[in-house]
Amino acid sequence: MAALAAPAFAAAATGGRVLANIAAGAAVLAVVRLRVEPGSQAQGRPVAELERAASSRVLLLEGGQGPSWRPPGGTLLEAGAELVVVVPRGELRRVAAMTETGLHTYP
Repeated sequence: MAALAAPAFAAAATGGRVLANIAAGAAVLAVVRLRVEPGSQAQGRPVAELERAASSRVLLLEGGQGPSWRPPGGTLLEAGAELVVVVPRGELRRVAAMTETGLHTYP
């Protein structure tokens, strides 16, 4: 039953932005689309910091300079940037909290 509820939980945890769920051995990874909100904890921080904090990988960054597939770790996240991120299901809330305003779970 838990396996059936997992996609709904993942969608709820990220406001319905889950693009796909991927089973990788015993782990379940979610592919999510997120927006870096103005004033969020991720704004102005490098991609690598977001990836480390949420055990995730940024696959696509769409910002003021156009799309960047697998952006370098030193790339700074700007307000309004759109991200496609692969993240373990257990880290969905953390990565969402980092990119949204008013949620605080950043280490």
